[in-house]
Amino acid sequence: MNKNSFLRIALLVYISLGVYFFIFIKQHYYWGISANYYDGNWVIHNVYNGGIAEKSGFKKGDQIIEVDGKESKSNRLLNKWLIVEQASAVSIKRSNEIIEVALGEENGISYKNNNYLYFFLFSILLFTFSYFYFRKHNISLTSKRYYIFLVFTSLLLLSIIPSSMGNLIARLILILYITLFPLFIDIFWRSSILKQASTKISSLSKIIILHSIMMLALLAYSQLFGLPLFLIEYLSRGIFYTTFIIIIFLFFYSILCLKGKEVPYRGNIIVLVLLCLLPLFIGYVFPLKFEVPFVYTIPLIILPAIAILKDLIINRLTTVRFRLPIPLHHLVISILIVLIGICLTLMSKFLPGWMIVTYALLLFLVFSPTIHDFFIMNTKIGYRLENQNMFLAAEMEREDISIYIHDTVIQDIIYHKKQIEAKNEVPVGDTLSVLDDVIFELRELCSNVYPLMIKELGLKSAILDIIDKLQKKEPVIIEHQFLTTNFNFDDKLNNFILRSVKEMFNNSILHGGGQKIYLKIYDDDKSTIIEVIDDGKFNFSSKDHHSHFGLNVIKEKIALLGGSLEISQNPTTVKLFIPVNTIKE
Repeated sequence: MNKNSFLRIALLVYISLGVYFFIFIKQHYYWGISANYYDGNWVIHNVYNGGIAEKSGFKKGDQIIEVDGKESKSNRLLNKWLIVEQASAVSIKRSNEIIEVALGEENGISYKNNNYLYFFLFSILLFTFSYFYFRKHNISLTSKRYYIFLVFTSLLLLSIIPSSMGNLIARLILILYITLFPLFIDIFWRSSILKQASTKISSLSKIIILHSIMMLALLAYSQLFGLPLFLIEYLSRGIFYTTFIIIIFLFFYSILCLKGKEVPYRGNIIVLVLLCLLPLFIGYVFPLKFEVPFVYTIPLIILPAIAILKDLIINRLTTVRFRLPIPLHHLVISILIVLIGICLTLMSKFLPGWMIVTYALLLFLVFSPTIHDFFIMNTKIGYRLENQNMFLAAEMEREDISIYIHDTVIQDIIYHKKQIEAKNEVPVGDTLSVLDDVIFELRELCSNVYPLMIKELGLKSAILDIIDKLQKKEPVIIEHQFLTTNFNFDDKLNNFILRSVKEMFNNSILHGGGQKIYLKIYDDDKSTIIEVIDDGKFNFSSKDHHSHFGLNVIKEKIALLGGSLEISQNPTTVKLFIPVNTIKE
């Protein structure tokens, strides 16, 4: 299946589910009751915030007598999911008193719709980002999995409220997401931190996949035949505990794997995931005294998604690059921080103050490296790395050095060694001549790798020296004009500029067949510009990768400094823009 077909199917499924869940929500009320089966009776296990049961005064321990006028033991959702939902009337027994609540239009509908619209809008934003992310960029295997993770998360946001109300399709999505969530974290952590191949699935990931398949099989079986109570409890609640335990295991395993290794600290994804899930588990999943509505905790899941994207960009596992205007970038970060602040403020109504303060401190401590890295990436104009080109450039440089040493220095030494072996006595003059040749060739190699004359004579003189050597070696005339005095760059940047100028000359001569070249170096308000114009016929076809390779590498390297490279025709013109902020004061 090609990418466009996949995108169309994903969009169709998303829209269909969105419409279906919206209609389902409009037709049902949210009760917010979970139950357990004790001594032959259904008893309320928990009453969740915001549901009709809470508003009606239902309490934990109340016995459920009837649902919609029928005996509770025959209720389908109680037997399948341990919940009371999709009902119009519920009767409970408390201390020999029967309490019945029958719904009217005034009960619960406002809260229910507001919550769903909140998650619906959040889901649309996430799906839209993932859709255009996949549509406009080349996708590696790891970034494809990130796209699936984003789409999966957007579907979770669509289904989370219908799932709590007993919708089967929504429950299916929830179970898939909860059971496979550790799989995604394991993949992203291993590929970005341990640098493991994207195609490699760890043993833990295989166990997670097997567990997910087993849960789907239990779900299918429960709908056809029913399950023992302990399996129903595991399918409804136990999978959350299993996911939490797996992530904790990943945390300790990551510490063990990274022990003794020098890895730049950019925040720990697994720690961030644990922190973002903690309010949900403490206030909603775990049987603790705290009752935090899940609507206040779910938005925190966006933080790991952002951190994972950052790691994929830094480790060149995705081609996605961006540059927002600085004020807009500040606005996005500010909105994100405000969103976190709102969630923490709302949760503070249900959790102790010391817990909220401690949690906020840890959360910002772990997430701040992600904000810092995004600021750095955003301020680099045109930030873009092509993993393959950068790799090939390094390999070609190594190959050139190896071939040069093998074909010149080593061969000369072997030849003269045989000459010495053939003669009993070797004249001193011959020996000195051989050594002079070897020294000359080694100096030529050093000059190509790192021109030492830059330090001795400066960048301008080094460029003039290259022009002189090329005119002696090749049938070419090179004219030059220096209209700037800005040659005071960093030493390593000087070396890059000199090698770039030499590469631009070589492209003109070797690939374009140019016989006349004009070099001009001048300034504008923002850059020092190196312009090379020739009379050759350079092939601009994107298929001619070999001709473009050297210039592509220059383009990518100068982009890291905030500069750019432009190529035009008639006549063939290559311009290298070096930003003024790289010039020493």
